[in-house]
Amino acid sequence: MDRKRNARIGRNDPCWCGSGSKYKSCHLGRDRKSPLPEGQLRAALDRAWVENKTCFHPKAPMGCGRVIRAHTLQRSGIIRGLIGADNHVLTFYPIRNDSQGRPRIHRVGWHQASTFFGFCDSHDAILFSDIETEPFVGSERQILLVGYRALCHELYQKEAGKNADSVLRENLDRGLPEFNQRLIQKHRAIVSAGGDTGLRELREVRRVYDGILRSEDYSQLHTTVLWFRGGPCVASTSIVHVDFDLDGNRLQNLDTDPSPIHRLTFGVISTPEGCAFVAAWPAAFRKCDDFIRSLLKRRPDVIPSLLTEFFFRLRRKYVFLRGLVVLTA
Repeated sequence: MDRKRNARIGRNDPCWCGSGSKYKSCHLGRDRKSPLPEGQLRAALDRAWVENKTCFHPKAPMGCGRVIRAHTLQRSGIIRGLIGADNHVLTFYPIRNDSQGRPRIHRVGWHQASTFFGFCDSHDAILFSDIETEPFVGSERQILLVGYRALCHELYQKEAGKNADSVLRENLDRGLPEFNQRLIQKHRAIVSAGGDTGLRELREVRRVYDGILRSEDYSQLHTTVLWFRGGPCVASTSIVHVDFDLDGNRLQNLDTDPSPIHRLTFGVISTPEGCAFVAAWPAAFRKCDDFIRSLLKRRPDVIPSLLTEFFFRLRRKYVFLRGLVVLTA
């Protein structure tokens, strides 16, 4: 059956997988190719991520310098407060799995922790000076900047993921019969389509944040800051869509609800008296208002544990630890 199907595809015809390459340069004879060793595949994926370098500053590329490992969390504050005696922090990122396939904690030097190639040295220093060199007082601009970092990091992840996806589509089905190749390519196509949708929506959120940065009209943004005394033992930052509130009520359904999916940005930042959880979202994203309301009606003494559990339930996000963290249900 596979031979009959292949007989209908000319060597110079577009490949059936949708890559845009000719069949002879893509899947012809792939069943006879040796699978790429796991170490080589991981190295190729790492290169795909590292090679994705850009500056997300609203005025880029004007005045851009050298793209650097920019931080997603406040380096001089929150990360420094989590450093162990060996100048490392514990993190789940980048994802490393144990023998059972579960994400495991590993050590990272604090200078390399929470970094991504998302800003040039000039714009990173200028744009985030209000939260790196000034005490956090909860000003509208400071709140926006905490969220902007999280948003740009997720954009970077999605764009780098497209590069990594091309590596997977070229290598995951090597040495397999065509039936299996088609199953793998169909799955990768679905993943890629979902990534493209998420990328489009994130770019729209960025357009809102960029507009606020330029105009300083913060009425387009809803925000919440929760203040805590004492140094933190865990920190995280991300942009997430909220599916349920803390009472178990469904807020939105990714499979059936129309775009855009409502998302909020958040981050943990150090303050003169301890730390703060800082959340922001476009004013039009009313589902995020509902989620935060369900959090704020909890007793103040349980909110830290709820936030910690929230951090740990996120996948592929930055979570940094110091010492032992006890989660409560």
